[in-house]
Amino acid sequence: MFGYGKLNSEGSLISATNQHDDFEELSNFEQDKDKKFYRYYKLEKVDGKYIPNIEKIEEEKVKSEQFLKQQKTERKANFNTKYPLGFTQSISDNLKEYTCPKCRDYEPTLDNIFGVHILKDMYCLRNNIDCIQCTANSSINEQIKMLKMLIEVVKYNAFNEVYKTLGSQTNIGTILMKKNQINDIYFEEMGIPKDANILDMNLTPSGNLFPLKLMSNNPRHMQEINNNIFSFFPSNIFKEIIPSEREDSLSISVQWILFEEDDISDINLLQAMDNYIDNKPLELIMNANRTLELLCNQICFKEFVKDNDSNKGKKSVEDFLVTGATYGHQLNHLLSLICKSNNLTPIEKELISKINWLRKLRNDIAHRGQIKDNRELTKKEKEEILAIAILGSSLMKYIYKKI
Repeated sequence: MFGYGKLNSEGSLISATNQHDDFEELSNFEQDKDKKFYRYYKLEKVDGKYIPNIEKIEEEKVKSEQFLKQQKTERKANFNTKYPLGFTQSISDNLKEYTCPKCRDYEPTLDNIFGVHILKDMYCLRNNIDCIQCTANSSINEQIKMLKMLIEVVKYNAFNEVYKTLGSQTNIGTILMKKNQINDIYFEEMGIPKDANILDMNLTPSGNLFPLKLMSNNPRHMQEINNNIFSFFPSNIFKEIIPSEREDSLSISVQWILFEEDDISDINLLQAMDNYIDNKPLELIMNANRTLELLCNQICFKEFVKDNDSNKGKKSVEDFLVTGATYGHQLNHLLSLICKSNNLTPIEKELISKINWLRKLRNDIAHRGQIKDNRELTKKEKEEILAIAILGSSLMKYIYKKI
């Protein structure tokens, strides 16, 4: 007869439950108010006392591991070797051959799939990658023209390509679906790093089976994508409607990104893209504005500590930017002066005006909890906000790296 007890870190018995005949998971940990960790053990009653039966624990542990290993093998989906597997084209490919919009006469390039060539221009601008022909980037001198083109790209946003501004990559594969059981797809087998952020997925089934997404007992978590594995249950819900003789396969494309550094402005832009795609306008405004405000502050800080990078000097600059020259002053006055003193093309007044519009929307939400007059953003305004955030942040990153 066995029971369950709780031992402290020194191995002394804290408490014991009633006896049970069944066996439960042994590796559960709980944390008490004093931050001390305890482990649940299977206990055997000997001479009226409960003691851990180590042999039974190890035996059940081995059985549990074997069961999980067998289950993993049975559920694991196998990739079809007849189809390509792994990496597809990335926006960061062939950057040594990059040509800016003006040098290619604003004509489409090989990257012109759903406007990706414009997103590549933004990627190169924010990463200071120059054109091989003019050794610059004409996007700097055609800011409003680029903004209009970006708005169109954001408007259609096929396959959520806007993520490519940040250097996202897409990997593909095709699996043979296993009937009447859960199927697991391991992203690592597609060449995706374990610590990558999964941004988007596209599933294309063929045959009679259709993938149904699994969810927990709380449906609100259904949209979360695990960074390492994707699970689904194939169903033949369309068999009677459109019967097929083709094999039951599933093609999958996964868009992902791996941030090498914790760039808060990039993370905020990524969140703004998420908000746009998920139609969360208030969050879109906050994250888009935060992206630009962070970068503007970083530019001013970097410029003003050039001549005094001591701890005292840095503290003085920080205080000045927080209490004196706040974001509005930085954006409308200091930014252009910094560009002028470093012989850089400033952000055009029309674009600054649009960034100010975004800043005021943010202030409405921060101070009132809603946009002025409690109105809702139009679809066109949402598209423009994300385009402003993409272009504005790309220009600011360019300026930051040049000063």
